[in-house]
Amino acid sequence: MELLKLLSASEVFAQILCFFVVLVLLKKFFWVRVLHVLDDRKAHIEQELQRAEDVKAQTQQLKRDYEEKISLIQQEAKKILDETKKEACKTAEEIQKKAYADAETIVLNTKVSMQQDLTKVRQALKDELISITLKAAENIIEEKLSEEQDAKIVEEFLSELDKTA
Repeated sequence: MELLKLLSASEVFAQILCFFVVLVLLKKFFWVRVLHVLDDRKAHIEQELQRAEDVKAQTQQLKRDYEEKISLIQQEAKKILDETKKEACKTAEEIQKKAYADAETIVLNTKVSMQQDLTKVRQALKDELISITLKAAENIIEEKLSEEQDAKIVEEFLSELDKTA
């Protein structure tokens, strides 16, 4: 309140008049320029906001494209992995079948070989038996003396047969 007492009415009137004069001068010479600068600034800000929205939309589109590509790559990788697993199973099955066939061939060859060896052994045994039988018969015919001697020759023949077997 003391400040108002220090000011006189003429001073207040002069200040108000100066204020309006400055206001009219500013409006006439600078106001249009200031409004023009403010409008330009507003337009620039709106452009930057629009550009930011466009960049955001592009970023979201790129993100969607990236996610789609990642999804496609994952699907393709899964497909390749599944195909590889199928091929591996098929190869393992083929190897197993081949091994089984090879084993059967080996068993069959072994059986044939054993059969041939058995046939050879039987033939050799048969030949030996015939040889021993002929020798025994020859001995019996040469020494045909009595039943006791015949029994003795047969016993010798059997003991000789046991020794060879």
